[in-house]
Amino acid sequence: MSTSNPNPSKLRWGTAFEAFTATWHYRSELLQLSWFWLLLILPIMGTLDWILYPWTSNSEGSALVSIGTAMVPQMVGMFAGASVAVAWHRLIINGENPTSDVYFRVDATVIKYFIAAVIIVILFTLPVAIGIGIFGGPVSEIAAAPEPASPLPMDTNASSLTCFVCLLIAAPLITFALAIISYLPTRFALILPAIALGHKDTSLAKSWNATRRNYIRIFFGTMISGLAVCAFSLLPWLITGIENPTRWTSALTTIFGTVLGFTLGMVSITFISLTYSQLLGHDHSALPSDTEV
Repeated sequence: MSTSNPNPSKLRWGTAFEAFTATWHYRSELLQLSWFWLLLILPIMGTLDWILYPWTSNSEGSALVSIGTAMVPQMVGMFAGASVAVAWHRLIINGENPTSDVYFRVDATVIKYFIAAVIIVILFTLPVAIGIGIFGGPVSEIAAAPEPASPLPMDTNASSLTCFVCLLIAAPLITFALAIISYLPTRFALILPAIALGHKDTSLAKSWNATRRNYIRIFFGTMISGLAVCAFSLLPWLITGIENPTRWTSALTTIFGTVLGFTLGMVSITFISLTYSQLLGHDHSALPSDTEV
């Protein structure tokens, strides 16, 4: 499925689309790797979300406390995801197929992968958390302030045009902000497949050097490979309503998001695997094989 790269130091622009193709090709293996973990963690995550809801939904409390509390059930999902991701990297890069209908792997490799993934997530979320801590209070006060009554009737078409123009202006600004926030996590991301494969010679420095001339390609590839899970993650809010969340809707949203992460979200893991293959000289990835895990 993957073609040879004439210049291994440069990531192919079409790698993100290859990630969708490879993930779909191995959809049955993905189900085989994921179903038992999902069966195990979904009740745990839903229960934790239910219990912690008073803290995660407290609009009058600290935003950082709400975010931190909401991360508790997500850590359960991340650990299970780390186990599945280890096998998935090995499947995509080396073609190692799962041999058992029930996949349950918890060992030093999974723990190391989980710790590295948490650190990368922290590198991404820490600037966001700092921004919320600095600007969250003033923004909340402005949002809570009553709107002044307008003496003039509002032109609906003009209002829609204004919103559209604001979106056009905001889109590149948000993309630029994400590019800055994602810089460190992206440069260190190749350590994840290296851990999964047991390539101890691949260090943070090697990941940094391999991504040096490829940051823009990896950044936009990550955005493209994550589009599907981002789009579908809005469904619970659109169905249940985001304005009046309840414990039930919060727990169901967490469960739904976890299922998405283990299915559509695996496209991003595939993209990292293909990136690792190309940039570090293992460009035989995503090829079917009978090798066992």
